[in-house]
Amino acid sequence: MSLSQQFRKITSASAAEASAYLDKHNGNLNAAVDAYYASVPSEALKELWERYHDANDQESILIDGTLQYLADLGLAPEDSRCLTLAFLLRSPQTGEFSRDDFFSVWGANGIDSLKGMRSYIDKQHYELRANRNRFEQFYRYVFDFVRGRGAGKTLPAPDAAAYWHLLFIDSMASNEHQDEVLVKRVEQWCEFVENAARPVTRDTWNMWLRFYYEVMEPAPKTLAAYNEMDAWPSLVDEYVDWLRESAQL
Repeated sequence: MSLSQQFRKITSASAAEASAYLDKHNGNLNAAVDAYYASVPSEALKELWERYHDANDQESILIDGTLQYLADLGLAPEDSRCLTLAFLLRSPQTGEFSRDDFFSVWGANGIDSLKGMRSYIDKQHYELRANRNRFEQFYRYVFDFVRGRGAGKTLPAPDAAAYWHLLFIDSMASNEHQDEVLVKRVEQWCEFVENAARPVTRDTWNMWLRFYYEVMEPAPKTLAAYNEMDAWPSLVDEYVDWLRESAQL
């Protein structure tokens, strides 16, 4: 099936429209489909956008609109599914969604109701955590999302700790088979980071996920796979030292 045929099958657009969008996006099918849905949203989706976009910015939903949007979706701001929504809609920072991404993502999935959006968010929230590769993409996205545009290169320790808590402890809370020792280790990590009061670099943020998968998750009680000769960030090494010195390991 040609790119044009694939585009038309997905969008029900004409051959001319398929050709125009594919040419504009250099044959990138995903980009062309996103652009198509961003340009021709359904009336129901447009009505939702009108409800939430900023009064002074037709192209963006900002903090007030975001809070109302979350409330209408039945999501509290501290719910970890809000991060899933931000990732799905490619939000650049807390409390902001763009018109193009809102229309293209929901349009491409044939969703134009709050009920449909909530159902899709819940499904993707579960699937993100069930697929390690997708979760890693999501996890790395969160660093830039929390940091925001025009901010420094690091995250303040309280922010990093809060989002580690949200990503791991809060998400595990809904799992009836959760490992209480693993939860405790993540809580100790968050406590240590806050008390250390050092900015968290991108490298530390990214490497901690590897530490979680390779050391913490397999043997949370003993951290048996930890080797101080491995190239862990200093904050991770200091965390293990702190556990030992405080008789928590």
